[in-house]
Amino acid sequence: VDFNGLYEYSSVIAVHIADEDFSSLRAYVNHESKTITITFHNQFSQPVFYSLTDISGRILANGISNPSSNENRIMIDASHLPTGVYFYSVINGNYSGKGRLIY
Repeated sequence: VDFNGLYEYSSVIAVHIADEDFSSLRAYVNHESKTITITFHNQFSQPVFYSLTDISGRILANGISNPSSNENRIMIDASHLPTGVYFYSVINGNYSGKGRLIY
């Protein structure tokens, strides 16, 4: 707040945020084959834990995937799922990604 009419600018500081988490995390629904595909890019080749939950928080599908260090796909059978809103998460060590989808 400026009370006396004087002002001063602070130095400009560049900030680089490393893209160490899951980039390009997306989920696609294929109603014809009744599958949900989660895709992501990952810098690490460590195992990835994934889960799919409904709006009440019940885990409907989960598992562990061993991804490569580029484009990765996780396929989930959705033939038993009713129409609704679902949440997916992908976790690898200290990094995680989450999203929402409508089936």
